[in-house]
Amino acid sequence: MGASPYFDPYPELNPPSLSAIQYFDKYVYNDEMPKETIPLYTSFNTAPQAQFEGYRPFMDTRPEIHAKMMTKGTDDWIEFCNLQTLRTSPADFLDSHHIRYVLVDSVDTLYYLMEREPTWKQIYEDQGIRIFERMN
Repeated sequence: MGASPYFDPYPELNPPSLSAIQYFDKYVYNDEMPKETIPLYTSFNTAPQAQFEGYRPFMDTRPEIHAKMMTKGTDDWIEFCNLQTLRTSPADFLDSHHIRYVLVDSVDTLYYLMEREPTWKQIYEDQGIRIFERMN
């Protein structure tokens, strides 16, 4: 028998972010703002599920969105890479983009650095995904 085309041999590369998004919907999100206006940073792997659920995170993982003409002269991909390689300070990055929530998996640099940020609180952790909320 051949291998199933739906078998994912690398599940650790595709963390199940659905439960994190469901948690965010149920316990964090309220109807005061439309979902697409929530200041949310996601890792590259958690962004698609957030987008599917109606959020518009900072990092859009569709390659055609990275063009400067699509992002009003900014290059989100370069900013994302600078953050991941710590060429940009996480605090400066999050402040400059007015990010209020961070939803990341263990592949993202912020997964490990956010717990050191004094103005952020971890509000969720499961299956290699964490959610942080700005406290001020």
